[in-house]
Amino acid sequence: MEKNTTHELYEQVAGKENEQINSMENITKCGGEQEKSEPNITFARDLTEIKKELNSQSTDTRSQQPPLQEFSNAQPIWHLVLLSIATFSFYEIYWFYRNWKHLKAHVGLDISPGWRTVGLFVPLVGLVLEYDQFNDIRKYARNAGCMADYSPGLLLSIVIICNVIALHAPDPYWLIGFLGVLPLTVVQAVLNSYWEKEQQEFKERTSFSWKQIILLIIGGLFWALVIISMFIPE
Repeated sequence: MEKNTTHELYEQVAGKENEQINSMENITKCGGEQEKSEPNITFARDLTEIKKELNSQSTDTRSQQPPLQEFSNAQPIWHLVLLSIATFSFYEIYWFYRNWKHLKAHVGLDISPGWRTVGLFVPLVGLVLEYDQFNDIRKYARNAGCMADYSPGLLLSIVIICNVIALHAPDPYWLIGFLGVLPLTVVQAVLNSYWEKEQQEFKERTSFSWKQIILLIIGGLFWALVIISMFIPE
């Protein structure tokens, strides 16, 4: 049997109260004291059961509510740099996803953050998607009155050059490829200004989350292995 809706339960309470009133009127007219107890007991039992179900539904509704947001969507730039280096730039993929997710929720961007993130792995398509995000962030920031003077095309060009160096340069010059996070810091600075205006009621997170701390620890272990291998003769 399906649960009654809250409206139906309130109607039942009102109905029970009317029944009790009518019952009391009949008892008063008849002058019967013995008949008085049974309707009262039945009414009290029914009313108690209905109230229990109402309280249960109220508790379920509260438990289904999403947790309140504590921090704004802004991110300290040094967090982005450290997480990018620690994860060998893999965090940057999540960074794009994070921005798409926040923009979709905040401005109603008609996109799928998940599919766009998958598209980053597709040659040429990924570059177009990155350019679009840089451009969208600049547009929304300007509309909010924030300064956003960067060139999406120039930033994307720097990212491409750094990626090529990271993939093809010999030791230790491939490390220059990590400079590819610098264009993202330019965009993040504009994003931080944007979220500061749009989410004034929230404070900016200054510490790492526990998930980010785990990433930093794992990344640090991999970096230790890489550095050791660079000094081991072949």
